[in-house]
Amino acid sequence: MKKLFFLLLLLLLQSALGQNRNNVWMLGGAIAPTYPKFGIDFNSGVVDTFSVFRGINFFITNASICDTTGELLFYTNGDYIENRNHSRLLNSTNFNPTVTGDTIYGSNVPQGALVLPYPSHPDWYYVFHVNGESFNAHGLNNYEPLELRYSVVDMNLAGGLGGIIANKKNISIINDTLTLGRITACKHANGRDWWV
Repeated sequence: MKKLFFLLLLLLLQSALGQNRNNVWMLGGAIAPTYPKFGIDFNSGVVDTFSVFRGINFFITNASICDTTGELLFYTNGDYIENRNHSRLLNSTNFNPTVTGDTIYGSNVPQGALVLPYPSHPDWYYVFHVNGESFNAHGLNNYEPLELRYSVVDMNLAGGLGGIIANKKNISIINDTLTLGRITACKHANGRDWWV
């Protein structure tokens, strides 16, 4: 009985690892463009770090997505999106026009972006992001998110490097004062949809 239970547990754990959507994390702060940035790769089953030269920096916001085999598709710092070749994703210029970001660090909103698979299109991905304003309180610069927005990336564009679909860019979902960042998701009980 114990062996059967262990075997079932092992099979369940193996199926839980089958998605691989979070296997590569792109990280690295705002350092000179001539210095490499870094990332973490979980594909081998052992945590591995790597360095890469790329244009965008991360400070507070970062999100990335892999395909089901664990290969990096694209990533964002909340202001810019880069493809797996570390160049600007097609049609991603001003995908999140906001004053809560800057050209050095990206978005200054904690958990200000989230990438999820699009349920009915296997090659499409939602990029949820917040948009806001800057204000000064007691001599400190603060940020207030005003909108939750999304853009849709189609990985069939740009020869398989992906791009934002023209009529699905920077679409407002909630237009109200929001909690600062903290965008997170939970998979729906139907196994297909997501709660954001």
